[in-house]
Amino acid sequence: MLGVQAISERFGLTPKQARDRLTTLAPVLDGCLVTGKQNAKLLTDEGLALFDRLTQLEREGITTATAVKIITEERPQADKATGKLSESDGSAERIIQLLEDRITGLKRDKLYLQAKLDEALAKVPALTAGGGHQPSRWQALRLAILGR
Repeated sequence: MLGVQAISERFGLTPKQARDRLTTLAPVLDGCLVTGKQNAKLLTDEGLALFDRLTQLEREGITTATAVKIITEERPQADKATGKLSESDGSAERIIQLLEDRITGLKRDKLYLQAKLDEALAKVPALTAGGGHQPSRWQALRLAILGR
């Protein structure tokens, strides 16, 4: 967990600027912002990712308040994409549906990646058949994929 001083150094902000942004971002940081010794604000890794997103949006010229609204809208989508379930999803059917959707997506990704790997491995024997120096399997795979 990082304190205000570490956050300010990491993002090139003054401690006051970091504190102000943490206060503005607090509604989105649900559970990611904890209070330490002497009321120090400490940010978890997940909170750090949200703070980083806030600074990215600010660098694009978006105001802090608008950036917080954008992050608030993005957060439920990110939770669904990663399969995280919030406590508000109380119904078992909803949870089951989310998990089934996640499993289906992972199976689809696996099939796609397997097909790409098979394509790359099919090119490997053609690269090593020329005789002479035979590159390792990893070098041959790198040649097949990157062409160098």
